[in-house]
Amino acid sequence: FRKVFVEGEIGSIEGVVFKNWEIGDFDFSLPLQCYGQDFGFSNDPTTLIRVAVEKRQRKIYLHECYYQKYLTTSQIAQLNREFAGEQTIVADCSEPRLISELQAQGLKMVKSNAESKQRVAGALKIMQDYEIIVTQESLNLQKELRNYVWLVNEIPIDDYNHAIDAAKYAFFFLVGRGSGVYSVI
Repeated sequence: FRKVFVEGEIGSIEGVVFKNWEIGDFDFSLPLQCYGQDFGFSNDPTTLIRVAVEKRQRKIYLHECYYQKYLTTSQIAQLNREFAGEQTIVADCSEPRLISELQAQGLKMVKSNAESKQRVAGALKIMQDYEIIVTQESLNLQKELRNYVWLVNEIPIDDYNHAIDAAKYAFFFLVGRGSGVYSVI
């Protein structure tokens, strides 16, 4: 039971949101790239996910940069500089103070758009139309993809979604440019 439903080693859980993913190499040559970030502290991790999109082939490339709990603002800033440098980071809009503090430390932070539960479901369905390539070393992201399931009425559970949320923020920033969906703070 534990290996199937918790660790996802034997099979996948019924109702899993993403069945359209596989392990592969990140395509660093793509021009559409940025980072997504979801914030946590004690109960949830702070995540940073590198995302690239190939629109014509309908592929999303994901690489987990970090997935850690108990990070302070200065630690997040240091890790973000290490992994993203001067590239855009699209972050969870529910933490405007933290985004502003990171921006004040010289990071190029972009606030994601607020999402209702219905809008989250719609966003996930758009991502289901793409093939998702996840790097071999992105273990926490792989675990989330194996365990993120629909709860009821096409609303996903609020668990196993921290790296997925970060990826979603960056993906929609890249494919939704010019739509007014995201804005620089």
